[in-house]
Amino acid sequence: MAYATLKNYLFQRYFRFSFNTDCIQVKNGFWILKTRIVQWKTIQCVEVFQGFYQQHHDYADLVFYTAGGKIVLPYIKLAEARLLETYVLYKVESSTEDWM
Repeated sequence: MAYATLKNYLFQRYFRFSFNTDCIQVKNGFWILKTRIVQWKTIQCVEVFQGFYQQHHDYADLVFYTAGGKIVLPYIKLAEARLLETYVLYKVESSTEDWM
């Protein structure tokens, strides 16, 4: 119980994400801080996932799949996840740039 509480506290303290019209930036980690910057045009798939607890509290995990792996934005409001999913799909589909 104490381990899970500490893990959740540290995750909430050190997990951040931000986005603009060109890319998303995700920062996380405790001992080793990692920053991932992904342009919208490189995203191959977007998924909104809800677990049992999340369904009852209107939260969701937003998952971006790229060629380099997946990026998960956990426990964000369901309405915001759907809005961001729609925006990302629009940016991917409307982009005329090559992704490689």
